[in-house]
Amino acid sequence: MRRASILIGACLVAALALNVWAQQRSHPEIMQDVAPTRAALQESIEGGDGAAAAEAAMQLQGFFQELVPLYQELNLEPAIMRAEKAAAAAGEAAAAAKANNMEAAATAHGMVQKACGGCHNQFREKAPDGSWRIKTGG
Repeated sequence: MRRASILIGACLVAALALNVWAQQRSHPEIMQDVAPTRAALQESIEGGDGAAAAEAAMQLQGFFQELVPLYQELNLEPAIMRAEKAAAAAGEAAAAAKANNMEAAATAHGMVQKACGGCHNQFREKAPDGSWRIKTGG
């Protein structure tokens, strides 16, 4: 009976691990969400819509947090740091937008853009088919 309980427990742990692994999105999937969400954040800040800006900033924060483990798997320490900085800046933008401080939200959005641009300059390269991929030798 004890062996059966241990086996069932091990199967449950394995099933949970597989479920978590299956939910992890790929880098291109995350990046496809980042660009329009960042644009929505900028538009909301410029339009003075604090609620929409806060929502977009919180979504961005989550996307950048999703990127960290992907960059960890590739051992891209500078990309990890930039994703963490972008997540923190997005969090700052969300807090400022919630407080309806569009100037502070815009400043934080600028930090998000700076983190994105630095990472793209170092780690993004165009593939022969026109798509983008991570340059791991950067």
